[in-house]
Amino acid sequence: MKQNPKYIALAVLISTAIVVSLYFIMDIVGESTAIGRVCLLFGGHLPHSLLHQYLIWIAFLWGMFEIRVRLVEIRRQKKSFGLHLLPEEEHWVMAPDDVSELKIKMIDLEKTNDYYLIQVIKKACTKFRAEKSVSDVMNLVSSQVKINLANAESGQTVIRYLAWSMPALGFIGTIFGIGASLSLADRAADPEILRQITNNMYVAFDNTLLALAFSIILLYYYNTLQAEEDHLHHQIEQYVLDNLVNRLHLE
Repeated sequence: MKQNPKYIALAVLISTAIVVSLYFIMDIVGESTAIGRVCLLFGGHLPHSLLHQYLIWIAFLWGMFEIRVRLVEIRRQKKSFGLHLLPEEEHWVMAPDDVSELKIKMIDLEKTNDYYLIQVIKKACTKFRAEKSVSDVMNLVSSQVKINLANAESGQTVIRYLAWSMPALGFIGTIFGIGASLSLADRAADPEILRQITNNMYVAFDNTLLALAFSIILLYYYNTLQAEEDHLHHQIEQYVLDNLVNRLHLE
């Protein structure tokens, strides 16, 4: 599945709105209050948070949008089982002529329905008509399901990258914050400078805390996506094996 630029743009837009809103809220309530501290944690300390917490927000939201799109696609694919494309009655067998009719039906359905299940059934019918071998059809179904699953997993590359890039962004932000604090250490006797050092240290460790928290959330939903993806393709394989391959009858 190709990446959709609109989700990147939407992540940037929402992240900008969140960070700016947090900045104004913190400006109203003050940094020393509990609400102000929460705003500081989530990126309200502009412009210091602009390059790190802001990027973490973008990575998190972008990843969540990508996961949502794929989960919606999985739910759409599961609707194909409700079409009852294969005979599900007990003791039903399929002769070569039935397989030929089934393939024609799949070709017609494929024009209006982009379902993995239809593709697998069509290829299984083609293999059976060509080889007249049930074992070959079984191997083809298993191979095709593995290919579809591999393609689905390759489409998740950007999610994996975003999930692992967030902690890196957090650590980079922490290093920048500590460096900024150390550059002011020789003037720490000045109360105003001491306040800047404290704020820099807040932002430094907030970067890592925010990044790790968002990474944990994103990885949870990513693992949920992987489980749903695996279940879909294994369900397709089992459905075709039970209702097509195991019913094939050579006259």
